[in-house]
Amino acid sequence: MSDMYEIAAARVALERADGTPTRQFAQMMIDDHTKSTEALKQAAAQAGQNLAMPETLDAEHRAQVDILKSMSGPDFDREYL
Repeated sequence: MSDMYEIAAARVALERADGTPTRQFAQMMIDDHTKSTEALKQAAAQAGQNLAMPETLDAEHRAQVDILKSMSGPDFDREYL
């Protein structure tokens, strides 16, 4: 869930961030959390585990993403970072 949230928030940041450093950080978050999700899936498969990965954000994380979507510019950057 945490990787999914970080990726969703970072995608919003790529659209709404005021500063290039914030957008660069968002892209790094997407890259890193995508890798960690894949690593978890591979580790579980190698261990013979069949983990049920969430397909959508839960209500708490969706609300946090919605807050980010309502912001822009410097206010967005402060909240996101």
